[in-house]
Amino acid sequence: MIPAAIQLEYADHLRFERNVVRHAGGSGIALVIGAHDNQVVGNVVEDVSGTGIALDSSHSPQTDGPAAASYRNVISNNLVTAVGQDYLGSVGIFVGYAASTRIEHNEVSRMPYKGIS
Repeated sequence: MIPAAIQLEYADHLRFERNVVRHAGGSGIALVIGAHDNQVVGNVVEDVSGTGIALDSSHSPQTDGPAAASYRNVISNNLVTAVGQDYLGSVGIFVGYAASTRIEHNEVSRMPYKGIS
C-alpha cells in the first residue's frame, strides 16, 4: 500500500468534509484498518501519485481478527480526479474488507486503471 497524505488506523466516528488533497506524492485519504462509522464527504482528491480514497486496504480477516474489521463507513459526494499519476495500478476509490459501506454520488475521472474497486 502506498502511504496517504491523510492516513488513519482504527478511526471511529470521524467526518472528513470539504478538504482538498492535491499534488501529493502518495495516496490521498486512507482509513487503513479498523474504521468504524466514519464519513468521507465532499472532499477533492486531485493529482496524487497513488489511490484517491482508500478504506480498509490492509486488513486481512484471516490474520487480523474482528477488532481490525471496518464497517458502517460512508464515502460520498467526493471529487476524485487525476489519481495514480505515478503508481498506475492505483484506483480512484478502493474499499477492501468493509461491511455495510456506502459509496455514493462521487465523481471519479482521469484514472489510469479503475475508478472504483
